[in-house]
Amino acid sequence: MTQEPDSSAQNSGANYDPVFEQLIVNATPDSIETLLGMIAYAEWKLDYPNSAPSQLSGRILSKYRKEAETILLDFAGRYADNVIKEKVQQQLNSEEFPKQLKLVESNLGEQIKANTINFWLPVWQSIVASIFFTFALFILALLIRLAAPDSNAGRLLQYLFAPDSYEIKVIPKK
Repeated sequence: MTQEPDSSAQNSGANYDPVFEQLIVNATPDSIETLLGMIAYAEWKLDYPNSAPSQLSGRILSKYRKEAETILLDFAGRYADNVIKEKVQQQLNSEEFPKQLKLVESNLGEQIKANTINFWLPVWQSIVASIFFTFALFILALLIRLAAPDSNAGRLLQYLFAPDSYEIKVIPKK
C-alpha cells in the first residue's frame, strides 16, 4: 500500500519536501526500503538542512540510498561483533567452559596419538620395498640371460655377473 503525500502540504510549499516523498513515502511500508529511505533522508538533511533541491535527480537519491545501506551494514556489523564478544565472554566465564575445554583437549590428544605414525614403520617399509624391487630386477635379469644368452642383453648380463670368465666378442654385422 503506497502512501499518498498530503496535497495540502504540497500546496503550502513550506512543508513539502520532494526528497522525503521520493525516499520514504514512495517506499513499501514496513520494509527495509522505508528504513533505508529514513536513513538516506537523515543524511540528506545533514548535507542540506535548510534548502530544497533545485533539481532532484535519481542519481542523487541513489547516492543517498547507497550511503544509507553502508551505514546500516556498518551498524549491523558492529552490533553483531558486540553480540559475539558478549556471548564468547559469557562462555569463558561459565563453569562448563573448563570442563568442555578439558574434554576437547583429551579428545584431541587421543586423535593425535591414533593418527601418529611410528618413525621406524616407514623406514622398514622402504627397506622391505627396496629388497623386493632388487630381487625382482635380479630375477628379470636371470630370465633374460637364460632366455637369450646370445642377445645383447644376455651378453651384458654375462659380463656383469661373471666379468672374469667372459670375453667380449665383437660380432661383425652381415
